Amino acid sequence: MLRNYTLKKFLGLYILILLLIPVTVIISNPKNNLGDTRSKAMDSFGLNFWPSSAIFEKGKEYTITLKTTGKQIPNSIDLVLSFNPGVVKILGTGIIPGDIYTTYHKQLLDNQKGLVGIGGTDKTVNNDIFISLKLLALNQGPANFAIDYISIPEEKISIEPPKYEVR
Repeated sequence: MLRNYTLKKFLGLYILILLLIPVTVIISNPKNNLGDTRSKAMDSFGLNFWPSSAIFEKGKEYTITLKTTGKQIPNSIDLVLSFNPGVVKILGTGIIPGDIYTTYHKQLLDNQKGLVGIGGTDKTVNNDIFISLKLLALNQGPANFAIDYISIPEEKISIEPPKYEVR
């Protein structure tokens, strides 16, 4: 009877170990094939305005920047930004290409409609600025910067809208 009990205990421990090893490997491996998105989240791409929030003084000039985040910079980006044209104005030479692409194209600036369009191709390495915009604070109110259109080859992107206001 003691021998039968010992055998059952040994088999139970053996089965428990056989079950724990694969579970431990699956949990600790960030690139598993079971739908775990930890590795994908670390490599995802994002665009953020810098500064992320600001209060601009009426009549003064400012520079805002659209920066990239994440490890997976797309090979190209085309986007259109909108803003409140009654509150801010992008200055004539105010679209400043960044350093993540060697080629920038399709520059659009319409201060009456509140639109800025730009695209970049031929990515470089270890840089993070997509574009900078020089603007003039015209009147009080929210600037309402937003990305209205974006075209990138990758599917996943996160965008953090800024909070800018003129006082």
